[in-house]
Amino acid sequence: MKFLSKFFLSVLLLTVTSVSWAACPEGYKSNYKGECVDASGNAPKYLRDFNAASVLFDKEDDGYGTFGEFEYHGRNAHKKYGVNVVNRSDDHPVRHGKQSIRFEVRPGDCGGKPGDSDCETPSERSELNAINKDKVEKDYWYAWSVFFKKGYVIPERVGVHHGQWKQFLTGKPSLDVLTFTIYPNKGLTLEVDKDFDGSTAFPYLLIPKKDLSNQWHDFVVNIKWSPDKDGRIRVWRNGKLLVNHKGSNAKTRDPLSFRFGTYRTMVDRENKPLPTQIVYYDEVMRGKTCEAVNQFSSCEELLNQPLTTADSSPPAKAKESPSTELTTSGDIWVQISQVKRDGTPSDGMVWREIDVTLQNHPLVFFEPHVWFFGGGTEDKPNHVGLQFNYKTLPSIDIPKMKRCGGYKWFAKETSMGSKRVMFPFREKRNVASCLYNALDKNDQAIVKAVIDQIEEIIDQGTEGQPDADYWKKIAKIIKDNGSNVIQ
Repeated sequence: MKFLSKFFLSVLLLTVTSVSWAACPEGYKSNYKGECVDASGNAPKYLRDFNAASVLFDKEDDGYGTFGEFEYHGRNAHKKYGVNVVNRSDDHPVRHGKQSIRFEVRPGDCGGKPGDSDCETPSERSELNAINKDKVEKDYWYAWSVFFKKGYVIPERVGVHHGQWKQFLTGKPSLDVLTFTIYPNKGLTLEVDKDFDGSTAFPYLLIPKKDLSNQWHDFVVNIKWSPDKDGRIRVWRNGKLLVNHKGSNAKTRDPLSFRFGTYRTMVDRENKPLPTQIVYYDEVMRGKTCEAVNQFSSCEELLNQPLTTADSSPPAKAKESPSTELTTSGDIWVQISQVKRDGTPSDGMVWREIDVTLQNHPLVFFEPHVWFFGGGTEDKPNHVGLQFNYKTLPSIDIPKMKRCGGYKWFAKETSMGSKRVMFPFREKRNVASCLYNALDKNDQAIVKAVIDQIEEIIDQGTEGQPDADYWKKIAKIIKDNGSNVIQ
């Protein structure tokens, strides 16, 4: 019996060792304690302790201002090439001084622990988090320079995040309040204020696609964080004022956290491995004044800059003429979420979140919804609809739309102030057309463009997915019944 106990104990120890070894990053091995140690015996400067709960990142030569220190994101893949301080003397791009920070993400680079892992999403990232958080009601100045290496490839179906502020809400999931994202056919954009329903508002173009790679881009950002109307966001790139956003930019008075690097979410949408992406950052700073962070232009000149745009097209729909019709085009880009479900197989609904670029409009967000109840099924639904919110359709007027009749949830305002409208495509009454006519001309043009292109949007967004045929049928219902809405 003692022999068997020792035997099983040996097997158990070998198993633990093998598991620990598998969890170690490339170039590391597990010691007898199950800790990851450098296999060569020479610990690199960029890594202090992979076994620590919070892994600190060594500073590049110019520091980070009041940010103080950064740490590795807990979901980073444990790869030596992931995040490094690199030197000008080794022919790496450096904006100022002798060093910069290099991020690299390759296909399959994901990390984390069970229940909190990019490998389960699936996503890929290499990011740093600011340890010192930003406080609401405070006025901050930020600056950084970013360099997208020559040959940087933009995925066809996946938006790539290169910086964001998250707000960690007490008792609720964290919220993305500002996100710097590269989209196909556009370039680097700033998305301000993602609401709880996942919608995105105010996508400002910061770097056109044609100007993206192989050059340094110097950003200066001034933000007053506030859940109220006195909030402010100003963004300059290379000395030009591109964003002067006013209004709420936080949901609560909980602190906010800055992160930067490369984050590729829901990479399975691409239907193939994403390309390796390399980006450099330098002079990442936070301070109380413009002078504390700005190095490459005069603060006086920045503050006197008129608002401009990154290209000839307007950064937001509010700049467009109300009479402009949005035309359909074969040149679209679609980002579509996984199927979301609520209820039961006999009484519930399914829907998907869709971001799509349309001609004359940078980004449109909507959701096709399918309901089934009282004998209806998912294959034979009772209702099919398109839901939009006020971030995409700012002329949504809830009291006016309530007078159209129909179900109460056709026009709804949530407790968080998000206004939504649902256009039904199997409603025999004139409710749908009444809701449509309650919008202004510009918002009507957006709805019409989505309906006109819905089959192409769904076809492109679900290509290669096992339920593609189902969603194509839903798209056909919407297209065939479009005249119920647009009259």
